[in-house]
Amino acid sequence: MSDAMQDIVSTWVPGSFELGVVAKNIADSGKFDAVICLGAIIRGDTSHYDAVVSAATSGVQTAGTSS
Repeated sequence: MSDAMQDIVSTWVPGSFELGVVAKNIADSGKFDAVICLGAIIRGDTSHYDAVVSAATSGVQTAGTSS
């Protein structure tokens, strides 16, 4: 494994809703040059999809602009 690959840290969250909080905590730690968020939200038969998408998007955006 190359030195650059050894510098990559993966962090798992319970769901996309938590991405923003964890991204902000990681960014605020000062240990990393960049934070990349990747989540999958699957549309089901219920209406909570829109709420989860909105909250996840807002959380990641807030983490990016306030860190």
